[in-house]
Amino acid sequence: MPPTAVPPLPTAAPANVSIKPVTLYFTDPTGSLLVPVRRNTRVTDNRIAAAAISELIAGPRNGLGRMVSSEANLLDLRIEGNRAIVNFDRDPGGVESILFTLTEFPSISSVQVQVNGANLGEARARPVLNPLNPQKLAVDYRATEFLPLYFPSASSGYDIRIIRMVPKTKQTAEATIRVLLEGPGVYDGIVRRVIPAETQLRGIKLNGDVVLVDFTQPFAEAADLNAAMRTVVESLTTLKTVSGVQFLVEGQAFADGKIFRRPVINQE
Repeated sequence: MPPTAVPPLPTAAPANVSIKPVTLYFTDPTGSLLVPVRRNTRVTDNRIAAAAISELIAGPRNGLGRMVSSEANLLDLRIEGNRAIVNFDRDPGGVESILFTLTEFPSISSVQVQVNGANLGEARARPVLNPLNPQKLAVDYRATEFLPLYFPSASSGYDIRIIRMVPKTKQTAEATIRVLLEGPGVYDGIVRRVIPAETQLRGIKLNGDVVLVDFTQPFAEAADLNAAMRTVVESLTTLKTVSGVQFLVEGQAFADGKIFRRPVINQE
């Protein structure tokens, strides 16, 4: 009688692996400000949040500062409602880095860090990133708002996002440019002011989703004109209603009238 054929053992389905971009947060070289970095990373079975945490553990590149311990191991990451629960085998440090990185995902609004299943502090919602509040305004979303500003780091090749609190206004694009022209305030020296201090705003106009910004002549004479233009574009296109910027100087088209779209910021 011929031997009975033994069926092959079932094999696990191959993992679905892809490369996707994530935004990570490290510190600038001085340890004073958080820096967003865009990095393409390997994602298994669409677990992109877990992949982002693995990149935080892998650490920064090009002179940025580490926040999450390289010795920490991610045990589990699950999403319950809009909350991410991220469990490590030891205190990972760098809770701010974890919080800002995970709340970059639209589906996550708060983060609970755990160590071996026990909560490490309370769950936290995303705070204001690198806040700047020279007027010492009280946080009141009916009377104040936050405007995104970008300045180049003074000690690395990255652009740093600073959030400026201002009285509530309907003219958010104009307000953004005016506070950008005021400079980085208490962060001066940590970031560079690349728009000449003598530059004034002659006018600003929203044409569809493109902002036309008219500066005085000193803008065109910036020592680092590329950085000056880039920080204007980065700041304005962070606003939800703006997807492009055109420059004018003294009322005349500048940079050949090109429309500058939102760039990928700090791509590694």
